[in-house]
Amino acid sequence: MADVPGRCRDLDYCSIGQMRTLVRVPLGRPFVCPECGKPLREPVLMNEPLSGKRIVWWSVGTLGLFALLYECAVPSGRPKHLPPAQLAAVLAKVPRPPVAPPRVAAAPVPAPAPLQGKSALPAPEPLPPTPIASIAAAPIPLVLGPPVPTPLADAPLVRMPPPAPPPAEKLAAPGAKVTMECTVDASGVPSNCIPAKVQAPPAAAPKPPPAPPPPADREPSVLPIAGGGPPYPTDYVRDGRAGEVAVDCTIDPDGEPEHCRVRDVFGGRRFAEATVDWLNSGTVRFKPALRRGVPVAEDRHWRIAFPPRR
Repeated sequence: MADVPGRCRDLDYCSIGQMRTLVRVPLGRPFVCPECGKPLREPVLMNEPLSGKRIVWWSVGTLGLFALLYECAVPSGRPKHLPPAQLAAVLAKVPRPPVAPPRVAAAPVPAPAPLQGKSALPAPEPLPPTPIASIAAAPIPLVLGPPVPTPLADAPLVRMPPPAPPPAEKLAAPGAKVTMECTVDASGVPSNCIPAKVQAPPAAAPKPPPAPPPPADREPSVLPIAGGGPPYPTDYVRDGRAGEVAVDCTIDPDGEPEHCRVRDVFGGRRFAEATVDWLNSGTVRFKPALRRGVPVAEDRHWRIAFPPRR
């Protein structure tokens, strides 16, 4: 049985259409895609012979393409040959430029004739030439008119009063004492007061220097500032032992240790006894802890080492 080849048109949701797979459908069955059910289209096979209708369409398309390329390549304003009658009709419709009228020369205007009779004016006589030397030597008369009075010369002399002294508030500093001298008339009213004595204000007291900042907080010192160190036990001198003692104490505000207790010991109990006897001897002093510049009591933990002795 012969099969009819076809391709699926659904290129978005059908895998057969996306893969461009050629589907062969037996004759007599629906010509649809087996996956999506949409109609198939017949593919153009390159090895099958062309029919007469296809040859005609191919020829027409090729000629149209060549005609389009020719129209695009050749300019559209190429000259066209017209018959003489049609060319004369086209030229008759073209407007011609206006022609300017010819210029006409103007007639010459005759000069006016001289006046005859009494109304004619006599010609002026020419002035005799004056030598330049006589003009330079001739004096030029200077005519002065009567003196013109000026308003400032006739005005009476007015004497301006002396400037008034500045007020006492401007002469003295703020807070100063000012003694005034005045003239008292018969009615007892003072006038013409002037400052006679100005007493400067008392100097302001200097500001006290700022207080020094409080000392920074600190912890109790690790090393004693008095009392030396714990003695080495004499029982361990022959053996040359080394030891270490961990001790807890409370350093009071005076720097004296109190409430001392041994936490751990290494090397022998004699090291612990020597350490406790040294701390409770009353001669050991440490730097106390400071809080806002005030010494306070605070707990402290030490580890005292005893190197070996021979």
